[in-house]
Amino acid sequence: MAANNNNNNNGEGEKHFWARDWEFGDSHFNSHEFVEDAKVRAPKEIGCAFAASFLVSPLVSIIDKCIVKDIGTTSQLLKNMGVAAREMIFQPKQFLTSKPFVLTFAVYFGTYAVANLSELALDANKVTDDERRKQLKVSAASVANISLLAWRDAIFAQDAAASGAVKPKTPMRSLG
Repeated sequence: MAANNNNNNNGEGEKHFWARDWEFGDSHFNSHEFVEDAKVRAPKEIGCAFAASFLVSPLVSIIDKCIVKDIGTTSQLLKNMGVAAREMIFQPKQFLTSKPFVLTFAVYFGTYAVANLSELALDANKVTDDERRKQLKVSAASVANISLLAWRDAIFAQDAAASGAVKPKTPMRSLG
């Protein structure tokens, strides 16, 4: 593929985008046929899930921590976000081992790992219909995400109940 540009044809009447060869070097253009064996690719998919989770989880856990606190104004929210961000920067061990971070990381890692591994399974089983691939991948990732979020929220609820937090009454209008 010398001197590729966006207007080159790949011989099948479709335009060939050269960057995909570099970006997805182990796949064939315009298909889901990977050269790598599943047992070689699976650890890479899990590693990608780990890296993405590690990048997203700190910010999400900071926001979650601030939402849980009783915040009346925007300035209180920003103040609490600043406190949480300082904890992450100046006390990383405490932050990275805190229950909110660990649980948030588990939710994202589980969801991303299932999405990535379901993509791998679809490739291994040679499912080529893009619409079917989307349905299966989104279904698998959604089941994982909803289950993990329910698990995380149950743990947070147990912690809140154990701390003796005041349980607000459910407004009657929300019951009907």
